[in-house]
Amino acid sequence: MDTTIADFARFMEAVIQGRGVTKQAKETMLKPYIQIVSKTQFPTPSLETTDENRAIRLSYGLGWGLFHTPYGKAYFKEGHDDGWENHVVAFPNKKIALVLMANSSNGDSIFKELLETLIGDKFTPWRWEGYLPYK
Repeated sequence: MDTTIADFARFMEAVIQGRGVTKQAKETMLKPYIQIVSKTQFPTPSLETTDENRAIRLSYGLGWGLFHTPYGKAYFKEGHDDGWENHVVAFPNKKIALVLMANSSNGDSIFKELLETLIGDKFTPWRWEGYLPYK
């Protein structure tokens, strides 16, 4: 997906507020279809399974990763290619979302700390995503 951080933030705001997408479309998009039991997201397909994410009900809807937190449901989307990485997470009950984009193949190494510091996100399944903090 080619976009800007401003456009992606506007899109996330619209999704959270229910603008530009019908309630039915949003419910369909954010409905869990596939329970995630793999130990890691990559390499694809990871054949090692785990119950590690059962408590947060890690799953995938239509294009969105889904999980549960003490604040309610959350959804995320991430992407990467050579030279860039991005991550967005939304907590709709709190009306909070954060879009992170990096023009580096190592951007994921700071995403966990940024989300914890900026919005108190201690729930995103970092180990499954393979996002390891930079040391």
